Amino acid sequence: MAYFIALPSGMMVNLLEISKSLPRLNLPLLCILFVASIGCKKATHVSSAHGPHGGHVFLMPDGANLELELTLDDRGKRMIVYSQSTTDQQPFALQGESLKANFQAGSVDFDTTLAAHPRPSDPDGHSSRFAIGFNKLPQQLLSADEFHLTLWCPMNGETLEVSLFHKNDHGHKYRHD
Repeated sequence: MAYFIALPSGMMVNLLEISKSLPRLNLPLLCILFVASIGCKKATHVSSAHGPHGGHVFLMPDGANLELELTLDDRGKRMIVYSQSTTDQQPFALQGESLKANFQAGSVDFDTTLAAHPRPSDPDGHSSRFAIGFNKLPQQLLSADEFHLTLWCPMNGETLEVSLFHKNDHGHKYRHD
């Protein structure tokens, strides 16, 4: 099962720290308790839905008409994040050459960037697909049972931040374009 929580990264980091200090409680339970304590209006999105590429989808904060989908491309040996419209799942090109990312899994805390891999239909200087090769990620991350990922995404002159938690206890049927 996967848990995707679009919360400010500071809140997610606090939840991770709390979960480390209280080993009998797990992070998904803490997230549910946190959302219940602040009310549903402040929780941007919680989803375990699969998107058009077979990966998990999470929405950006602030009501943007954008969702990001996290996938793995075993044949291309890379992790891909697709950006798409929430209404029709068509590519949603973002301005920039990369997405800043931070992965946390166990004792691994890894900062990196996912490079733009524009589709032919993406305008110059924009991309609706971002990727990083498996060889650029720590092996501990690739074999982790669960991980926390924070992405920083440029949109309308602002940088939006999304955090998610993924538990590797299920399969996917990825489709790439």
